[in-house]
Formats: sequence, structure tokens, C-alpha cells
Amino acid sequence: MRAFSLGVYEGDFPGNLDWKEKLTAAREMGFDFFEINIDETRKSLKRLDMNAGEKDYLQLCVKKNGIPLKTMHLDIFRKYSLGSRNRAASEKALYLLEKGVRLASELGIPIIRLSGYDVYYEITADETRPRFEKNIRAAALIAAKYGVMLGLETSENERLDTVEKTVSVVRKSCSAYMGVYLNSGNITVSSGRYNLNIKKDIRTGEGNIIAAHLKDSIPGICRGVRFGTGSVDFNTFIEQSWKAGVRRFVLEGGNEKNDTWEKTLISGRERIINCLR
Repeated sequence: MRAFSLGVYEGDFPGNLDWKEKLTAAREMGFDFFEINIDETRKSLKRLDMNAGEKDYLQLCVKKNGIPLKTMHLDIFRKYSLGSRNRAASEKALYLLEKGVRLASELGIPIIRLSGYDVYYEITADETRPRFEKNIRAAALIAAKYGVMLGLETSENERLDTVEKTVSVVRKSCSAYMGVYLNSGNITVSSGRYNLNIKKDIRTGEGNIIAAHLKDSIPGICRGVRFGTGSVDFNTFIEQSWKAGVRRFVLEGGNEKNDTWEKTLISGRERIINCLR
């Protein structure tokens, strides 16, 4: 039995595939688990209100394919911000977060990756920071109620774009249900922005890191970079993540709209496995 598990991000799969097709493809490519994605689009948000039949069908697909759902990406916090100046908007974000946590609990998903934004379309300010931290503490209590871990992701915006900044917020939650979810692409861009040592930055989060998202990036660009074409040093990132106690990893290929998505994921998995050997 391997000492680690490697999953794959749903966002890399074409949107016209159904659950059965996505899970079958993930299994055939050799991944250990599947990370379900829920973003701010209306179609995706409907997943938060899955009825019993829809949940039963998804779990049946999981069972038949033998590939579990082990992480969820709750990617709603650009539109619905936990730190928004608009109190109604931040309350809506917390409401949607609880729906996501409840769904994860019902589907047997132990970890939710939270996009690390206090605000996105607003400007980070003195007012947004404390509201964000207050709602992170509230989110941790919600997670504790359902027994689901929350991983606050190192993001591309300056509020939480390093491990040191992210773990500072996590520790203020004072909860065993709130941890740091590393993002290799975002951390690499930030290391160039601030001239940071990635190894030292990851070490600041030791004891609070629960998983790592393996994504490529290039200087100044965190999104849409096809895995293997960017500047991320995956050997160094994985080595330091391993030393920090990470054993669960998720691969993001970055090119679900490209006809080569399968090839990218297969070659990306092989590269990551080689790093982990």
C-alpha cells in the first residue's frame, strides 16, 4: 500500500461528461480519488441542493467505478465573499458554505478546499479582513458540527498568497477542523513576487497543512497553465510538502478546454508519482 494518495480535479474534465464518464476516466488514468468542484455558476451551485435521487446516483457511480470522492473544491468565494463589506453578501457566503459542508458530509467527502479570498471583486481593506477572519471562525464551527475538514487554500491575491499568511488566519480559527490547503502554482507565483524561499514558506505551516493542490503556473499567471508547461518546481514543492506531513495530493491539469486534457492528466500523474517515489 502506498504512503500517499493522488487525486484528480474535476475542473479538468470536459463539462459535457456525466458523473459516470468522469469517474471512469479518472479510474482508468490511475488516480486514487476524485475532487468534485462546485463553483459560482448557477448550474454548479445547483449541486448544493442535490436531491436524494441525485446523491444516490452519484454514489452508485462512485461504487461501480471504485474511485471515491475524497475532496471537494468549494469555489464560490469570488462572487460570494466571506469578507464582503456587504453584510448580506458575507452572510450568503456562509450560508452557501454550510450547504457545501452538509453535502460533503452526506457524500462521505472528508476535506473541502476553500478558495482563499477575503474578497475578490472588492478591494481588500481594514473592514474586509476582520469580517473574513470572523467568518472563517464561524465556518470552522460549522465544519466541526458535520465532522468535515476545511482547507483554506493559498490563493493568488495578496491577502492569502503565501503559506505564512494563510496559516495565520487558520490558527486564529482555533479549530482542529480548519487547516491549510497548499497550492503549488499560487505559491510559486508568490515566491517570485516577494522573493520568498518556497521551502521556508511551507515550513511556516507545519502542523496545519492537510493537503496539497498540484498546479502549474508561470511568473505572474496562476490560472490556465497546462501542467508541465509552467515554471513550478514540483520536486522541491512535493519534497517540502512531504516533510510538512502532506500525504494527500490533487493534480490539476489546467486545460479542460483543450483536446489534450487526457494526455495532460496521464503524463502529469506519471510525473507526480515519480516525484513521490
